[in-house]
Amino acid sequence: YRLFAQLKSDSRLKTIPIIVVTALTQDSDVEDTEWARRMGAEAFLTKPFELDDLSQRVAELAPRFV
Repeated sequence: YRLFAQLKSDSRLKTIPIIVVTALTQDSDVEDTEWARRMGAEAFLTKPFELDDLSQRVAELAPRFV
């Protein structure tokens, strides 16, 4: 959680998109997921995931942050 706060509080780093990779299931620990979104996470991937899923998320986010 500290990493979120550090990234989002630093003006040089706060625009870096954050993709959270988690072992949580889609239905578990909604509170942590909501907290991460409030802190600025742009996307989530639940393990195990395919490399194509990560590539797709990066491709979706890249135009917004370039």
